[in-house]
Amino acid sequence: MKVELTDEELTTIMAACEAYRDLMKDRFHLSEDRTALRAASSAEWCWQKLLGFQHDSRNSTTDNVIEGVEQRHVDPFTLPTWTD
Repeated sequence: MKVELTDEELTTIMAACEAYRDLMKDRFHLSEDRTALRAASSAEWCWQKLLGFQHDSRNSTTDNVIEGVEQRHVDPFTLPTWTD
C-alpha cells in the first residue's frame, strides 16, 4: 500500500504518536500497566518509522534541488533520439 502525505500531514501524525506515547508511558509509570507500556512502544515504533520516511523524503527533495534535477515523468516506451 502506498500513502502520500504532505510534510505537514506527516508532522501532525508524528506529533499525535508522540503525545500518545507520552500518555501511555505516564499511565505505565502510575499503574505498572503492561498494556500501556506495549502501546507506548508501538507508538514509538510508528514515530521512528515515520521519522525515517520524512528524513528520506526531505533528503531526496533536497538532493534533487541541489543537483538541479528536474522531476518529470519519463515514458519508458519512447526511445531517445540523437541528431548528428
